[in-house]
Amino acid sequence: MTEQDIESENLQLLTGKWKKLVMEKADPTRLGLSREAAQVLLQLGEDQVKRAATVHVPLFEFSCTTEILKEAFSSTSQQSEERNDDAQLFLSNRWRASEGTFVSTQMLYNMTRGMHALMQSATYTKIVRAGESGVRLMRLAVRPQYLFHAGNKFDLHTSHRTSMAICCADRSGY
Repeated sequence: MTEQDIESENLQLLTGKWKKLVMEKADPTRLGLSREAAQVLLQLGEDQVKRAATVHVPLFEFSCTTEILKEAFSSTSQQSEERNDDAQLFLSNRWRASEGTFVSTQMLYNMTRGMHALMQSATYTKIVRAGESGVRLMRLAVRPQYLFHAGNKFDLHTSHRTSMAICCADRSGY
């Protein structure tokens, strides 16, 4: 995984969730966002959201346990008729990253050893199945304060926003 891959994922996921909040008035919890993060995102414009998303660390992480992901991989029923491109991108990037060492995926993606092993053994079919399962797979990995400051501070370079995202990581879900 390159920095550009991570940046591209962040841009697609964060701007997509912002658009769903603004245009469709979507429920933030179904998007993997806390109410506080949704409130901050709603205060930002599209350029500010893109600025906050332009960092070299993932802004989203798994919200489900290894067991739930395993069930999603073996799911045969499709709960949504449309393909969830966000889930597909999220899973595909972690699947590709799991080809590396456990330590690297743990550090970059906050994956447990069990999650890493499960992703390593996954197939493309399982990735697609899990993405279409309707299971909420991801959540925002940074605190809402990161979105506010990274979006509003025009003078922050990408490296500064990346450092801030690391410092604002919200590991309370584990």
